[in-house]
Amino acid sequence: MEVTWIDKRLSWNASHYGGISSIIVPAEQLWLPDMALQNSANDIYHSSLVENKFRVSIYSDGSIFWVPGGKYYTNCELDISYFPFDDQKCELHFTNWAYNGNQMNLSVQASNISLDNYQVNGEWDIVTTRAHRQEKFYACCGDTPYPSIYFTIYMRRKYLFYITNIIAPCVMLSVLISLVFYLPPESGEKVSLGITCLLSCIVFLLLIAESIPKRSDSVPIISIYLAIFLTITTASICSTVVVLHVHHMGTKKVPMIVKRIVFDILARMLCLSELARKYGTSSCRHGDHEPMDSSMTSTMINSCKNPSMLGRQTSHRRSTNNGRISNNTNGGMKKSFSITDDRIAQHIMLNRNYVLEEILTHIKIFTQERSEHERIESTRQEWTAVAQVLDKFFMSVFMSSIACSTFFVLIMLPMSKVELASL
Repeated sequence: MEVTWIDKRLSWNASHYGGISSIIVPAEQLWLPDMALQNSANDIYHSSLVENKFRVSIYSDGSIFWVPGGKYYTNCELDISYFPFDDQKCELHFTNWAYNGNQMNLSVQASNISLDNYQVNGEWDIVTTRAHRQEKFYACCGDTPYPSIYFTIYMRRKYLFYITNIIAPCVMLSVLISLVFYLPPESGEKVSLGITCLLSCIVFLLLIAESIPKRSDSVPIISIYLAIFLTITTASICSTVVVLHVHHMGTKKVPMIVKRIVFDILARMLCLSELARKYGTSSCRHGDHEPMDSSMTSTMINSCKNPSMLGRQTSHRRSTNNGRISNNTNGGMKKSFSITDDRIAQHIMLNRNYVLEEILTHIKIFTQERSEHERIESTRQEWTAVAQVLDKFFMSVFMSSIACSTFFVLIMLPMSKVELASL
């Protein structure tokens, strides 16, 4: 501080004293202004103002120049809504404690604070400074003014440290959370990766908790971003559990409403046209394809449904041949051959009917098992396709959420703040 005033009692003619125009004397030998730091965080009367260790320069015209120094501590009301992109305002309120404005007037020499001797700080930048005089009138004293001097400092926090050590790791972890949905469900590591990312997030939040100002009157944007990040991480794990449950759904048929939502809407939105064409409701309207060997199985069953017709045809061919043989032999021989062939044909036909019935039974069982196996496999493939579409959908949703939250919270909100120096 630089304090100047005029005391005519201390003026002299320099020519009468060998041309001496100024002298330096101890401060305790003079009258000094009764200055006090009104909003001091320590003593209102600072030691440099009370102990008078700093000397005073007296000039021949009666002007006095006093430069008391020291560390002044003041209370500043902080607004951390935009932390770490916040601007803060601090005031030094100096007032005349004992005298009123009629007895000792206070005025400022400049409208700002000189920063010629300012040393650059690693955490704050000084945007601008102001100095102004203000008079107050109290009810007890009528029209008597009480002047005060306000030195205001507008500071802006340097946020490179917080971007490097807080925001950048959060963005990297959030991208890693989104890649959980890119991992195939067959790997069995989706939930493990999600929980690992969640634990890393919690440990990281504990480490940076000391860097965030502890105030309850406002919530800084970095806390909002970290809360959104933790919410996205938790939601991604829950979504991963849902996808795994769908992937391992089993033999339950996929409901038509699920097909419409997943394949007809989501798959087309995500450009998964192959899955939409293969499993969508439009393919179901044309009817499901039967197993590959169904036509062959139907033909075999139809051919084996009436084995007696085959026996009669065989017996007719044998009787025709026997009739041809009987033209070259005698009548008794013909009768003997005819009786024997009929018995053999009946025996063969009975055995053949039994065999054909057994074959038909096994074919039916095989066909049913094959159809059931193909139905189960087709259902599992449909559920796997549903899980694949949901994976891509959740990945798109969470990647978009991360990008939007980062853009609005860390870019748009700091840009929308009002500069304190312009108020």
